[in-house]
Amino acid sequence: MANNPDCRTDHKSFLRLRRRPTRCWWEQRPHLGKLCAFALLAPIGCASENTSTSGPRGGESTTELSRQEEGRALFGGRAPANSGDPALPRNLPGWVLALAPLEPGTDAQALRSQARAIRGLTDIRVERWRGQDLLVGGSFRERGDEELLELRAAARALQVNNTRPFAGAFPLPISVEPVQGSLAPLDLRNAVAGDPSIAYTLQVATFGVRADQPVTDDSLRRSYRRAAEYAQELRADGEEAYFLHGNSGSVVVIGTFAESDVDRSTSFLPRHSPEVTELLERFGSQLINGRQETRTVRLRDGRLEQRPVSSVIIEAPR
Repeated sequence: MANNPDCRTDHKSFLRLRRRPTRCWWEQRPHLGKLCAFALLAPIGCASENTSTSGPRGGESTTELSRQEEGRALFGGRAPANSGDPALPRNLPGWVLALAPLEPGTDAQALRSQARAIRGLTDIRVERWRGQDLLVGGSFRERGDEELLELRAAARALQVNNTRPFAGAFPLPISVEPVQGSLAPLDLRNAVAGDPSIAYTLQVATFGVRADQPVTDDSLRRSYRRAAEYAQELRADGEEAYFLHGNSGSVVVIGTFAESDVDRSTSFLPRHSPEVTELLERFGSQLINGRQETRTVRLRDGRLEQRPVSSVIIEAPR
């Protein structure tokens, strides 16, 4: 990172610890319990997948409304995340209230009109999720947001002509979109989109708030920027580095590997490809918010020892 010139030196001085592949980087949670899954569900609100079918409301013209709702949909119903910053995605992760699927033949306009009867629910729109059009509304930071839970209860209880059209309403997460612009080549999601054979990578740094700290829009932006800065420093040093933004923070990874490069057996000494093995020897540990941190491990003889947080092989995002 620009404000921590010792990061690269710290990495070189870390212990060279080999790790067998881990299914998800968030399962490790090294000192960062809240830095969790970056994509529990497929993205919604993405420009590439969004299909907005907005209609007139409150005297606004159809054209004006469609542009407003398209903008809100692109940004997950919240303010744009990047404000021109190439290190930031166009949206910030969060939650929406999924009201009902739009099956073939469903009158979306009529269903949207019914949803407007849910007092307090704003930004009602259509989003594409896992190949299915959904009617959704609102925008919330956390799944347990009190307003989100209250609106869910109200949606489920709403009766229209002796039916409950939104009886199955549920909170739905918004995942982070890939970064666009000058830093797009450093976003791992873009790399995977361009080369589907990428199956694994090595996580060498984690940026995010601690478990006892709240995740906020500002903390996400800071984590995203710091990860992008560190990835650029590693690129300047000749490493194939990428950043991977998530719902609670960001990670920096090095290298892209195929399925055949990684030994997924439970062997104590996994037999990875020479490229993976060489990378593990050089980056055996990872930085936590730009610094070397340790964790307590119990040795076979029962003694406790402080060791740097290990780097970890993770699966590429899909």
